[in-house]
Amino acid sequence: MYTKPPKKMIAVNILNILKQYTDEEHKLSQKKIVEILERDHQLVVDRKTVKRNLMNLIDSGYNIEFRESTRLRKDGEEETIYSDWYFVREFSDAELRLLIDSLLFSKHIPYSQCKFLIEKIEGLSNQYFSSKVKHIRNLPEEMPENKQLFLNIEVLDEAIEQGKQVAFLYNDFGVDKKLHPRLDNNETPRRYIINPYQMVATNGRYYLICNYDK
Repeated sequence: MYTKPPKKMIAVNILNILKQYTDEEHKLSQKKIVEILERDHQLVVDRKTVKRNLMNLIDSGYNIEFRESTRLRKDGEEETIYSDWYFVREFSDAELRLLIDSLLFSKHIPYSQCKFLIEKIEGLSNQYFSSKVKHIRNLPEEMPENKQLFLNIEVLDEAIEQGKQVAFLYNDFGVDKKLHPRLDNNETPRRYIINPYQMVATNGRYYLICNYDK
């Protein structure tokens, strides 16, 4: 059975509408927000309710801009008009574009991860930004897919921060194009234990600066 969203969701829905449909070049009037609320969220409200919730969002710290003007009413009194509402984003489209380009030209992030991250970055903007980048993707090259890349970086960063050692197996690619651990004199996988100091990113690769105790 279908149930209409509760009234307390009005502010949340208005915020989502601003995030999805607005920026400095695309602004919404209170009337248009009323229409979208009814069309997309089955919420029937008036413009005064929309304005009250918009002001509550601003008071709560959300970066929302609008244009304020005055006009004369029929009774001769001045009336303040609020219009052109839009959400100010933490990242500009140019900054998001730069982040996406960095992923597209990355040599060490697998294609599947790159595509997933680009989609998440697109979600930081609105529908207008997404349409500008949907036709640009990097090619799925023949490269090793290190699905644990970001997990490895996180673990190493935590070890450096806490001054702890790290143990790992050092792998090389064989003629079968698969990873194989380096072996010790007993032909068993050699376990490396190192002291990590810093990670360096250069030439499309991550490098770990570390040493052995001995």
